[in-house]
Amino acid sequence: MSSAVPLYVRMANRLRSEVLNGRYKPGDTIGSESELCGRFGVSRGSVRQALDALVKERLIYRLAGRGTFVSETSPPVKTRSSVRGLEVGVFVDVPPGMQGCGFILEMIEGFQTAGKVFYPRCDLSFEFHEFTRELGLNFLNRGNRDGFLFVPMGGNCLEFLATLRPESAGPVVIFFREAVNSRINQFFIDHAEGAYLATDYLLRLGHRRVGIVLVSPIEERVDSRSRYEGYFRAYRRANLEVDSDLVAQTDLSAAGVTGAVEAMLNHRDRPTALMIGGQALVNPTLRVMREMNLQTPGELSVVAFDDATETHLHDPPLTVVKQPFARGTRLALERLIAQIMGSAADPVSVALIPELIVRESTGEPR
Repeated sequence: MSSAVPLYVRMANRLRSEVLNGRYKPGDTIGSESELCGRFGVSRGSVRQALDALVKERLIYRLAGRGTFVSETSPPVKTRSSVRGLEVGVFVDVPPGMQGCGFILEMIEGFQTAGKVFYPRCDLSFEFHEFTRELGLNFLNRGNRDGFLFVPMGGNCLEFLATLRPESAGPVVIFFREAVNSRINQFFIDHAEGAYLATDYLLRLGHRRVGIVLVSPIEERVDSRSRYEGYFRAYRRANLEVDSDLVAQTDLSAAGVTGAVEAMLNHRDRPTALMIGGQALVNPTLRVMREMNLQTPGELSVVAFDDATETHLHDPPLTVVKQPFARGTRLALERLIAQIMGSAADPVSVALIPELIVRESTGEPR
């Protein structure tokens, strides 16, 4: 976050992310005020302001003379029974041809499950469009809805959400990708951290030439740019240089993926490990590997983004970076309900950390 954001807000955001991502479990202490002062390099006043914000959100609680502890997780509303007949609109910013992608279906299932289990009187209505400003304004102007969830994919939707003001739009929560707007509650996947976890794991196994397949242009696509940043950071942390020949850029066509992957794997000094940076890239990449008779993990260790069906069916099953859709969609819906009911505190911006699930497709290099 920008250095213009107050220290206590940045500290609260960091602690909130750690609690929601499971670093601290219910009942754990998050440290004394003096320990937090040292950890974050802030004054005792900033520490108290940050903790006060999290107490209001019921993420933590204080016991006099004993310390500050993580609360049991529960929906941040007065009572579940107080949610009566709410109507929530969900706008999914989906480019043509992607409506049936596994990760989109997983997000939809996450919202539906959270609604059925925790808020059975909350009706969710979904709309799937490639975003335009006109569609966004029409979506927000539906008078029969109590709140709105946005799932942004592309830059147009993120630009629209960056200018959105809650006082004019009503209760809004963003899920999946981060918009530059501190006035709106949002929960976003930290793609950079997911790519860092995967690349760091492969480097620690002993691989030095780790390839990555990304949708181009990297600098214009939020997911590709973030995943490359995490990949690059892992190399920097290991004091290694990134070889541009190890970065395969492609469009989303099967022919494009095939050509980019073949060029990388036919290089005279080809990679010993590969990260497939997107679910739509998995099947074409695996097909190239089969056609080249590359053995996994003996000749090529493989990690895939995300935990799609084909990653389980591959022989051997693929190591994956799993995005926290179930947890994230529940948190987003909880926050929206709290906002509708008037029990939400200040807006939050929470980075959700993916999980590295290690399976049989990765091992030490030959």
